[in-house]
Amino acid sequence: MSSEVYFGWGLLPPICMFFIYGRTSLYAMTALGYPQESTAGNWLKAALPGALLYTFWCVFNLNLLMLYIIAYFCHVLRWLHTQDSREKELFSVNLLHIMTISIHMTVIAFCALAGGVSMSALLAQPFWRLFITYTVIAVRIGADLLIPWQKEALQVIRSQSESAEKGPFMLFLWFCSIFLVLDSLLCTSTEEWVMLPVLLITGIALKQFFILRCLLHLYSIMKVRHLEEQYLTLEQELARQTRQAADLQNRRDTDILTGVFSRQYLMEQLEQLLQAEAAFSLVFLDLDRLKQLNDKKGHKAGDEYLIQFARSFRAQLRENDVFARVGGDEFVALLPGCSEEDARDKLYQIRSLLSGRECCGHNLSFSFGVAGTSGRAGEDMSQLLRRADLAMYHDKEQRRG
Repeated sequence: MSSEVYFGWGLLPPICMFFIYGRTSLYAMTALGYPQESTAGNWLKAALPGALLYTFWCVFNLNLLMLYIIAYFCHVLRWLHTQDSREKELFSVNLLHIMTISIHMTVIAFCALAGGVSMSALLAQPFWRLFITYTVIAVRIGADLLIPWQKEALQVIRSQSESAEKGPFMLFLWFCSIFLVLDSLLCTSTEEWVMLPVLLITGIALKQFFILRCLLHLYSIMKVRHLEEQYLTLEQELARQTRQAADLQNRRDTDILTGVFSRQYLMEQLEQLLQAEAAFSLVFLDLDRLKQLNDKKGHKAGDEYLIQFARSFRAQLRENDVFARVGGDEFVALLPGCSEEDARDKLYQIRSLLSGRECCGHNLSFSFGVAGTSGRAGEDMSQLLRRADLAMYHDKEQRRG
């Protein structure tokens, strides 16, 4: 059947629909992650190519194979102006082209079945070309309006367009796009077989099904990977915060200069021992002649003296003993399970040992006082510290005398 050329007012509704489609497509592109300014220029750029192409088809019944090839390049020209990577743009172009020609050929096939004529005979009639164009644009407008509301579908398409693993799927889209273009030959076939439209619809439906399945499968893989990355990030952040908390705790519990425990940590341990009614001894130590060393050789030498004393004294204690710096030249040692007499004997031994060691021209020398507790209830922390402090001053006076 020869094709009829058509010029008339019947072209007006599809053209008007194309201009409406130009507006709705801007909303759809923005929802898909391609922000578009709603300007007259962008509106015309979205509407004119399709309006001219399909109007030309409605008038002259342009060969479908040629129509779809030109339509593909129209999509390419439009999407390549976006500020995204070429791979992402081609992904969107292929997906859009497949959807458009699938709708177009499906409408042709259904109209042929409804009219009881072959698809080539149907396309030869201007009325059906106009009706098909009008229907396709109406469906596209509806789809564009629905896209912003389909949150999961948007997430799937966005994730795949930006995915580094979309290579195999892109090949599949190229295959589907080419195969659908070749399917258009069935529409122009003169074969009168009544099942030909059914065959076309079935083939299109299968391709759309596999595209959807691939998209969902790839999205599920990406979602799992994203969750794994989130878990790894959270794990790293937790480890960082744990290290930071440990570091802050260490800074709080440790004297920065000498590396022994801080006054705060000592008081916490002392309170725990008293609450547990444990037997222990508290030793108060004061370094001899540190002020003279600072005045004579400077604070750097004094700091070195403090560091060497703290290291040497700590090395003589047990692992569970607590040794802390509580003032400039003052230290306190907690000796759990050690009686006052045993603690005093041990301190005499340590002082004798350290007196033979020299630092910054001075021997390591200190005065000490011991206050022991048997673990009975009612022991007071301040009284215990005062007793040890007084004993230390008594020791210092005796050694001076």
